Amino acid sequence: MRRATLITTFLDYLRIEKGLSSTTIKSYALDLTRLQEWTSSNSKTLRGLNGRDIDRHIGSLSRKQLAATSIARALSTIRTFYEFLINEGEVPSNPTDDIPAPKKAQPLPHVLTTEQISQLLQAADQVSAEGLRDRALLEVLYATGLRVTEAITLRHRDLYLNSRFVTCHGKGNRERQVPISLQAINWIKRYSSTQSPREAQRNEILFLNQGALPHKRHYRSIYEASAVSASKPTTRLRRCQKFFPCRNSPAT
Repeated sequence: MRRATLITTFLDYLRIEKGLSSTTIKSYALDLTRLQEWTSSNSKTLRGLNGRDIDRHIGSLSRKQLAATSIARALSTIRTFYEFLINEGEVPSNPTDDIPAPKKAQPLPHVLTTEQISQLLQAADQVSAEGLRDRALLEVLYATGLRVTEAITLRHRDLYLNSRFVTCHGKGNRERQVPISLQAINWIKRYSSTQSPREAQRNEILFLNQGALPHKRHYRSIYEASAVSASKPTTRLRRCQKFFPCRNSPAT
């Protein structure tokens, strides 16, 4: 295989043998064209590049302010290209072997404003026992920043309302104490008042769904119903802190 045809032969391989789409092949071609341009401008050859050279090329892409996703794709393209050249007997090793993939930027979580949070909380039905339960659950999540699973598995004996904290069990059954606001405590008491002492004693779990432990899907339905009532966009929830700026001061 002649040097002038290394990239062309690789792209033909992707199209004919791998069956990749023309759009994907164009992306590969763009990445390899940039590599070829850098190689030529630095008086090097594709066969002669080493890890340091690839590092310098990736750095040049970064200085051109390419997006992190584009740089990650370029490195992946180069890695695949050299794997192909190894299989074809054109190079003895892959110069990208010791180069880690760049970390992708993590998008910031969506956070509601104070007004949106207030509307979301108030959208829950505040008359029925189920509505009081839902409001109390949302208030607990807002006040503590507990994970959804931690909140819906709270037991009556985990509540230390006079001392204004709750005990929760997280991953690995690790136990921790979390402060809780007076407002959340008041809503827990309002919800608990819908149960007789005998019911509270019989049911160990605080937040029940028709007498059973609520599933995370049930909590999501609570949130989505409240969000619709408050005319707010819903978002995928794992932890309250991802959309609530946590209010966990015991004094509020």
